[in-house]
Amino acid sequence: MSDTKNSVLLEGNLTRDPESTSTPTGKTVTKCSIAVNEVYRSSDGSLKETVSFFDIDAWNGVGERLASFQKGDAVQLVGKLRQDRWQDAEKKNRSRVKVVVNHVRQPSIIPTMV
Repeated sequence: MSDTKNSVLLEGNLTRDPESTSTPTGKTVTKCSIAVNEVYRSSDGSLKETVSFFDIDAWNGVGERLASFQKGDAVQLVGKLRQDRWQDAEKKNRSRVKVVVNHVRQPSIIPTMV
């Protein structure tokens, strides 16, 4: 069996206010999403920018910390990727990848690379 690694570090801005709910067993999960900008130089030398959006889940204390942020806040998240799979009402297989966060902080400066 191989030793697999699953770790991700994201810096960006929250696209909506975090929302916390409790499970029937009393655990708290906070959900939100983050926009991550990437600036790069294209082959013709011009600067280009792309934005990626990621769904976020944070549990218990980490979720409580994330809930203290609001839409637009800059955040740095450390976590792992998790793929959810399900069948929709038409029995089509669906999936999405989200980030399950185990550390969150508000960076003082998010550097941009040119």
